[in-house]
Amino acid sequence: MKDILFLSDLDNCLFQSLRVNSAGVHPMTFKASGEAHCFATEAQNTLFNLLKPRAFCVAVTARTPDQMQRTRGWAPEHINQLALTDHGATLLYRNIDDSPIWTPLPAWSDTYRDAARVCEAPLEHDLDTLSAFLPELFLPAHAKAKIDLSYSFGGDVPFYITLQIKNLKAEEIAKVMQIVQLQLEPVLQTLQGTYIQHQNDYTLAFWPTYVSKEKAAQRLISALKTGIGDARFDQAAHEIGEIALILTAGDSHTDVPFMRLGDFMLTPAVSPIAEQAGQHAQRHMNI
Repeated sequence: MKDILFLSDLDNCLFQSLRVNSAGVHPMTFKASGEAHCFATEAQNTLFNLLKPRAFCVAVTARTPDQMQRTRGWAPEHINQLALTDHGATLLYRNIDDSPIWTPLPAWSDTYRDAARVCEAPLEHDLDTLSAFLPELFLPAHAKAKIDLSYSFGGDVPFYITLQIKNLKAEEIAKVMQIVQLQLEPVLQTLQGTYIQHQNDYTLAFWPTYVSKEKAAQRLISALKTGIGDARFDQAAHEIGEIALILTAGDSHTDVPFMRLGDFMLTPAVSPIAEQAGQHAQRHMNI
């Protein structure tokens, strides 16, 4: 029985594309075509392997259920497994002795689905508002902006907005995405909904505030003791006994709220969290 609860972000934390880090050697995610997409470095792979024998591991990710299904390198060592996807709006379950397929647990997501339906009209309005602004974005000549509405809860409920700036060179991404966010500030004041902005590489996502990794992780920690009214969840909860340690991991500023629910936090040395911490330390030490 496990006594460590490991709640971890995935992308740019436990693995990333070779374009982001060419040192990746262990395939972790795969495209729909079957081609390997993201890889873990030796250090990332060693960290995960170090934790797996003793930890009940739960992914806490913005990935969709379909993307999580193709994250084949995420392989905890307990039979009944859970994963929080869609920023925590969806809780997936699988029993790896029976099948590698992840299955959503409706008892978890029903509340979020209802909220998404209520927010459907404002979300579509805000998509139109942002779409109308795209021609005014100042971008490198070779870059192209693409905006989409992403669906969840079976694929029929509008959930969040993604803005991608494509065709950027690796060394351009950080600066261009920062400039894009600055340009968007005035138009964001006119949106009907309220959102959390989450940047991952060249993608900027606008997530509704009724869902967050922090809220989902807090709910999960409590539910491991009380249940959610689902027998499959109960089977997973039985894999972990009295929790001696909650360990969290993430790389971005939007991960920090859920990471602070743990006893200790892990972040890659090259990450927005580590960079901000380093800058803060320099200011306070007058370096």
